[in-house]
Amino acid sequence: TITPNNQAVVSQTVCQTTPITPIVFTIGGAATNAFATNLPNGLSGSYVSGIFTISGTPLVTGVFNYVVHTSGSNCNSTYPGTITVNSNDNISILPPALVNQTVCNNVAIQPIVYSLGGGATGGIVTFTPSQPVGITWNIVNNVITISGASNTIGTFTYTVQSFGICGQSTATGN
Repeated sequence: TITPNNQAVVSQTVCQTTPITPIVFTIGGAATNAFATNLPNGLSGSYVSGIFTISGTPLVTGVFNYVVHTSGSNCNSTYPGTITVNSNDNISILPPALVNQTVCNNVAIQPIVYSLGGGATGGIVTFTPSQPVGITWNIVNNVITISGASNTIGTFTYTVQSFGICGQSTATGN
């Protein structure tokens, strides 16, 4: 027999490179060993004295329908579970954009374009010490574009931040 010690963690959703909550099963009956199939890379199973534990840190994304199997008896058992691994956010500059630019008063900057990927579902741009008048940003289909011309003199740092299910990312420039 295979009995989960905590049914609530048999199926989990985690972020890539974040450890799962260990999944512990008590192995009973005549079984003398246990193993799991279809675990994502980074997770493994360990059998010690009637206890089978799945643990680790998933390195790949996807939905993994795993199965715990017993062995060593004529009446082996199986027990299914699911581990869903979501992708962390990432931000990529799209060429030929220049991250840092120096321009003259009222001269347009070359558009700065970032792609939000992985698990990103959106993003925002903030400016320090303030957003220069005439410089704008927009987001369409997870692509952020910073553009415009300003007559505000100074150095302005911008930060692009992604939003998503897992591991927000940031990128900066000025």
